[in-house]
Amino acid sequence: MEDARQNDMASELDVFLDKVEDPALRADLRRQVDLLRSRRRFGLVFEEHLPERVQLPEHAVRRGTRVVLRDHEDDEPRDVAKVAHGKATVLSGDGESETLPVADLVVVADFGEPIYPGLRRLGSIDSGGDKPAHVVIKGENYHVLEALQFTHAGKIDCIYIDPPYNTGARDWKYGNDYVDSDDRYRHSKWLAFMERRLHLAKHLLNPDDSALIVTIDEKEYLRLGLLLEQVFPGVRAQMVSSIINPAGTGRQNEFSRTNEYIFFLQLGRLVIQPMLPTDTSEVPVEWEPFRRRDLESKRGTSKGGRSQFYPIYVDRSSASIVGTGEPLPHDQDRQTAPTRDGCASVFPVREDGTEMNWALTREEFERRVAKGYARVGRHQPKGPQEYVISYLRTGPIGDIESGRAVVVGRRADGSVIARYPEGKRRMPLTQWDLPSHDAQRYGTTLLQSFIPGRRFPFPKSLYAVEDVLRIAVGHKPDAVILDYFGGSWTTAHAVGRLNRQDGGRRQCLLVTNNEVSE
Repeated sequence: MEDARQNDMASELDVFLDKVEDPALRADLRRQVDLLRSRRRFGLVFEEHLPERVQLPEHAVRRGTRVVLRDHEDDEPRDVAKVAHGKATVLSGDGESETLPVADLVVVADFGEPIYPGLRRLGSIDSGGDKPAHVVIKGENYHVLEALQFTHAGKIDCIYIDPPYNTGARDWKYGNDYVDSDDRYRHSKWLAFMERRLHLAKHLLNPDDSALIVTIDEKEYLRLGLLLEQVFPGVRAQMVSSIINPAGTGRQNEFSRTNEYIFFLQLGRLVIQPMLPTDTSEVPVEWEPFRRRDLESKRGTSKGGRSQFYPIYVDRSSASIVGTGEPLPHDQDRQTAPTRDGCASVFPVREDGTEMNWALTREEFERRVAKGYARVGRHQPKGPQEYVISYLRTGPIGDIESGRAVVVGRRADGSVIARYPEGKRRMPLTQWDLPSHDAQRYGTTLLQSFIPGRRFPFPKSLYAVEDVLRIAVGHKPDAVILDYFGGSWTTAHAVGRLNRQDGGRRQCLLVTNNEVSE
């Protein structure tokens, strides 16, 4: 019945569309109807608002262009009928004409009209030698993203954006009008605004290995999450909650806000990089129990099979590993396994007697013993497992072999003594509470120390941006990073800091419309 009703509705729409006499209007209406028909029945649904209007301040005012008064951004566009002697005759929608100075007018265009953006060099500061230049592009970001399709399609390693949060506090414009909290369509306008730009940004990202990072607060994070899922179907996505104002932002009859959210999308084979340690004092590498812990890995289960239940021979006099035995079949009693004189035959057995598996096969364990990556731990003479066996996992081993952790000695049994001289880097958590991410101290106050007397709206902490970029491109010294909501230039500053730390040649492309002024 539902499908039949939909077909009836479609037929009626087709009949009404056929009655539209203007062929161009009829074609436009049919395209919009087809778009509505093709929408998903499930997922994020919002109004596809007519695109925003953009000003073209350097476009010549001439016959046929549409203009508004420079000091009246919410003015209705008027058609230019004539230009002569520095004055323009403009026509309003009802046909009334008025003659105005050309200097008082600015050309405007809607997104539906063709615009051919180009880039013009405005100047440079040369200080980086032969390193790639950071680029600042001044312009409406939608049109800049269109222009970048010709030069950077599929070449961007990371896009980091801090878009308008749509709080209702007149923090962004749509169609040259501020969108405030009384606008009943403010959420769908924001989604339409974001969707158009995300589709363009998607084609700039390297589909095989790149990241998209978007920050947002609680006003739009639910809608943004669904929008990202629809624009980037199948892409791995996670959301981080980050404390940016420990004191909280006081609001009338509401919880004080302390945090914001960071969406992190991994395209292709992108590998998440660990964060820098918060404690830079020397710390030892972490040894793990060699006996598996989860009951899904107990003896007789498919995890580990029969190859990971074998005796480890520990010399009782030296408390050191002197060898291993053959793995036992599931049905063989461990008490019947071969023994060695003066040695304890250690099997992976829990305190309650449950037989588990070791974490590695016999062959791999012997390789780690030879390199000093396994050792004997606590003696438990009354327990079913007489000695605790410990080992280093692949992460710490990789840190040792790459130099991030340093071997400072060896124990009597040959096992390594290794430390992180500047603290240990850890994989990022989904909850961040770092003093360096305080946006007031390391965003607003930091910027004012650079540019006294100037105030940027809601700048990010420099170190918060640096951390998220390190996660995405810390291992890519030649990465290209794009920020198409660049207001305070924090992203470029963070990229510069990363390059300074590791000698990288990363390049930042920053897009700004100078909404804060020149």
